Amino acid sequence: MPNNSDIKQRIIRMALEKLNKIKTAGKFNSDGDYEMALTNWSQGRCETCGEVIEVADFTERIEDNTCATSVKYKCGHGTHFVCIEEGVSIWEQNKLELRYGKKGEVAPHKKVIIRTEPGRNPKSVDGVEVRIEIDRENNHFKHQITDIKTKKILHSDDEPLDQHKSY
Repeated sequence: MPNNSDIKQRIIRMALEKLNKIKTAGKFNSDGDYEMALTNWSQGRCETCGEVIEVADFTERIEDNTCATSVKYKCGHGTHFVCIEEGVSIWEQNKLELRYGKKGEVAPHKKVIIRTEPGRNPKSVDGVEVRIEIDRENNHFKHQITDIKTKKILHSDDEPLDQHKSY
């Protein structure tokens, strides 16, 4: 178990960070209890009775992207902290679609789709270029996935269109 001073400093630091975020946002969305608890913690005091924090018991569990901390104070009160961390990946997809054939036809005679998928494909962290060619006139289908950075071909289909399942 970390020592009393380390735990107290972690609680104070966490409370100050939360209070600063809330003050920066400009308003507090609660009935005041949370703000009072954060203020007490930021001053090193129990959120319930205001006594100086002295840790009686401390447990912490960390798994994957979550952590749970339970602290009991010598005054008899205590608190639980839960944190969940999530990451967001943002990617941009560029897509070019060319169609050959007369306007109004049910299906174009020839269609070419080229799109990039940076960071979205499990075969390449840098992203891939997907190229699909559909030629109904010549009964031909081609699908190729290429690593954007290395230009290595990760997947390739080249077959008669009538034997391909999805187009």
